[in-house]
Amino acid sequence: MSKRSANKVTHVGAGIAGGGCGAILAQLASLIHNEALKQFALDVIPPLSVFLSVTISFVGKYIQDYLKRRGEIQDQEKSKDFYDRAKKTLEDSINNPLTSPAHKAARRKELERLETAYCDGVIEGFMKLQRDQESA
Repeated sequence: MSKRSANKVTHVGAGIAGGGCGAILAQLASLIHNEALKQFALDVIPPLSVFLSVTISFVGKYIQDYLKRRGEIQDQEKSKDFYDRAKKTLEDSINNPLTSPAHKAARRKELERLETAYCDGVIEGFMKLQRDQESA
């Protein structure tokens, strides 16, 4: 789901919630027997409904952003854990005295590719973060 469509869904949901809440409040206000209080309640309901819609919209957007950031952090942690395990395995193989020189050379190349890929991913992450900050 794109950022724009996610925002649209949030705003639509907030509008529905605010409108539904406004309709319920209007029904409750119509049950009030005191005319002055009933008129006051009916005058306050539309702005209150708009306020609730805006509040629900902002809360929904905040929750979406929080969950997105949390997911990105978890992905980064998983990536780092995988990198650390793979690097340790390759280094153990290189440092093993029973490993042949040909296999050690192959493992060194694999370790170099792993480190290059990891660094490229970190750089891409920084560039994405910078693009996100510039667009915000």
